[in-house]
Amino acid sequence: MEKYQTIKVGSVMSNVFYTIDPGATIEEAVSLLSEKDTNLLVVCTKENFPVGILTERDIVIRVIGGDKKPSETLAEDIMSSPVRTCSPNTSITDAMRQMTKQKIRQLLVVNEGILVGVFLARDALAVAPELIDMLAELVSVRGEESKPIEKGASGYCDECEEYSDDLKLIDGRYYCEYCREALELERMEEE
Repeated sequence: MEKYQTIKVGSVMSNVFYTIDPGATIEEAVSLLSEKDTNLLVVCTKENFPVGILTERDIVIRVIGGDKKPSETLAEDIMSSPVRTCSPNTSITDAMRQMTKQKIRQLLVVNEGILVGVFLARDALAVAPELIDMLAELVSVRGEESKPIEKGASGYCDECEEYSDDLKLIDGRYYCEYCREALELERMEEE
């Protein structure tokens, strides 16, 4: 994964994003989602400060599933908040680790307090397909417990940075067979 430390979020993020006021109704949000052909809106205050993210999924689960009226429900009532951010200078591997750890699918990219883009997991895959194992952690529904990767997953070990066909996720990091054994020995010595 070391080789992807030089690829920065700013070079792969989307700088096309749409914002909506926290006081806008879900009816207005759905109209904007449809008009702009997107599935994500950034909820911003009048000062253009991001306070939440609103997705089609949020609307389906929290409005339709919650039997609420779109014309009476506000964006601020169902948005995902607080927002998670990174800098355009964050490496794509660090951003993916942050997303995996926080069980989110996107990060808002902020530069000197100004929203400059949105980084989605799929943005990293366009330039680093080896990060697919990290993306697998994001596929599960938000809020569910992460499932460990089964034996046979391939990619680069976070400890030794060598390629392995036998990675396992332990405490948010990927370990090859040899590094797992070393970790286990370390833990046994600590006890």
